[in-house]
This record gives sequence, C-alpha cells and structure tokens, in this order.
Amino acid sequence: MYCNCSSQGYHGCNPCQYFSTIGTSVSRWCSSGTLDAPYADYAFLTRTNELTAEAGEPIQLNGPSMVTGAFSYANGLLTISQPGIYRLCYIVNLPFETMQDPGLMFYVRAGENIVAGTQASTQGPGTLAVQAIFEVTSRVSLALVCNTSFSVNALNEGDVLASLLVEKLA
Repeated sequence: MYCNCSSQGYHGCNPCQYFSTIGTSVSRWCSSGTLDAPYADYAFLTRTNELTAEAGEPIQLNGPSMVTGAFSYANGLLTISQPGIYRLCYIVNLPFETMQDPGLMFYVRAGENIVAGTQASTQGPGTLAVQAIFEVTSRVSLALVCNTSFSVNALNEGDVLASLLVEKLA
C-alpha cells in the first residue's frame, strides 16, 4: 500500500487516494466507491448445476456473470467489440459421479475458427483448465464449444461446471 495524498483516513490514506498493488495490477478506489482499474474490460461467465452441450454448438453460460466494457453476451456468444490483445481462460469441471462420455474435446471458437491454444481433450472426469492470449482486429464473437453432445449434473446445487474469463490486456 502507498499513498499519494496528504489527508489521512483508511489505512492512513484518504480512501479516494488509496492505491494498492495486487499481483501486477494496480487498482484505485474513487469517491463513488467503485473500483477503477487500468484494463477494466472483462467478461466472466459461468454455468452452474447442469452443463449440456450440443456437438459443435456454443455452450450456454447462463450462471452468475459479469460483463463490462468491450464485451456483450447473448445466446452462447461472447462478442468483443474493440480491437486489442486479450487473455482468456476457461475451466470445465466434469464430476466423476455424473460423467458418462470418456473423451471430450473443448475449444473456444472465434467466428468459424478455433482460437489458437484453446483446444484441449479429456479422457474422463476431472477438471480441464485452458488459457490463451490472442489478438482481435475487428468485432468478433467467441463461443466455448465441445465436439460431442453431452450432459452432466453438478454434485451439489450451485456447483460451477464451466467458466470463461476474457480480459483485455492492451
């Protein structure tokens, strides 16, 4: 923590001027009580309780989510409206007790193309985590896709079975 102010308050700083470094990102609390970050464009989407996929079609991520800035989400498509460099991470949780298909391949599709570095396969139950950095030069829609139709249920109400995080880096 460090201050750039002369008035004292929370942790010795005026809350409006309080800065904290978390990892590599620097965040600032402003007087409205909202967090202001250097790269505030991000989308975080989840699917809870049941995960169903139709082969080659977007997986519907309609659980708790947050979508800001350059992003919009509808009908399984996450649309990026601004050019830039983006980082994505998706996680798929396939519970042992409910998993029927022994082999599934997941990927993120941008338009009709697979985003480089996002294709991964599983040979049974478990957790699959994938991340990639990619460039967007014009408006594009992303979708989390599986090559095979399947359906799994969560072990507990509210369990997250899939999540997708995309953030603008530059």
